[in-house]
Amino acid sequence: MLELIDRTIINDVADDDVGIYLGLKLQTLSFFAHVLSRQYKIFKIKKRNKRGYRILMDPPEGLKRYQRFLNDVFSEIELPDYVIGFKKGHNIIDAVKPHEACKVACSIDIKDFFPSLNERFLDKFFITGEAPYEELHKELKALLREILRNSFKRFHQLPEKATTVIIDKILKHLKSIVSIYKDYQLPQGAPTSPVLANILFSPCDIKIKEIADKYNLVYTRYADDLIFSSKEHVPRETMDKFIEEIKQTIEDFGLKVNPKKVKVHRAPGQIKSLGVVLNEKLTPSKYERRKMRAILHNIYTNGWDNEARKYGAYSTEQFYKQLLGTLNWWCQIDKERFEPTREQLKTLWKNYKGKLKDEKLFQELRKIQLANTGVKTNIIQLDERYI
Repeated sequence: MLELIDRTIINDVADDDVGIYLGLKLQTLSFFAHVLSRQYKIFKIKKRNKRGYRILMDPPEGLKRYQRFLNDVFSEIELPDYVIGFKKGHNIIDAVKPHEACKVACSIDIKDFFPSLNERFLDKFFITGEAPYEELHKELKALLREILRNSFKRFHQLPEKATTVIIDKILKHLKSIVSIYKDYQLPQGAPTSPVLANILFSPCDIKIKEIADKYNLVYTRYADDLIFSSKEHVPRETMDKFIEEIKQTIEDFGLKVNPKKVKVHRAPGQIKSLGVVLNEKLTPSKYERRKMRAILHNIYTNGWDNEARKYGAYSTEQFYKQLLGTLNWWCQIDKERFEPTREQLKTLWKNYKGKLKDEKLFQELRKIQLANTGVKTNIIQLDERYI
């Protein structure tokens, strides 16, 4: 009898109101999970090193908005301090700062990070709560329970069994909403994937940190990049043994290391990670600084459009935003040194946008003038160079 009453309450609440904590009913959750999760747009972009392409999966707009909300929910789950990437208020500088002035550094890259976090990991986190996700699963359930109690007045009146069944229903839908249909892997391009990747990999992070501590190495992780360092000399044999232990730990967890991206740097040579030189004082690499100077010179000489095409940008504005983003984080490293370069970039862009407006106005006036003289034309090409 109690079971029947619980089921009646559950169905009544689930069908009408229980999705309100996310602004949606369970029927809508089901639609997102089983319909919209099949409608990702898949495209590829060139990698920074121009060696191959990166596959991106763009969710449909309604699903994307919902995933952004879920991203805020998942971000409430606490992660270790040494996990830096995709955390609010953190950036690359936070990932490399602990390694400043080191004598040796090791970088290890996880192969196919997002796609490798598939149904096996998602099931344990969202559905079963099996090892190594027992505590994380409980934390997620407690988080959802708290949100439901705060937003749904009748929820606290339900029996414990009823609330558990409702939360389990929600979790099953969430598993599908954050993953690609059928494959159930984290899509690279969905708003929820970065924070979920951090959560799903965090049990492995703990084991890696224990190994790093055993070897007296500092550890941080930024996305799929693992960084280790020491301010003392580490013998090559010791470092090789350490790397093998880390590889084995990651493989035992179910992922793979990219062998081409396992690198060890030692002083007095340049020690670099995530594009930042770690010797003595943090700074962008000499190669990156020279490249930026060359780009600015070419923009001044050949124009914005030519330089954007040269680097394969989708648009000139996108190219400008990329350069500005790079200089913004350089200024976080050393504002006094790189602020003049950033201002130079902004000035070049301002001049380019201003002259585009002048060109448009000139062409409109020229059309009127030619129309008045009886000359037929559609467009006037200007010989001036715009930068």
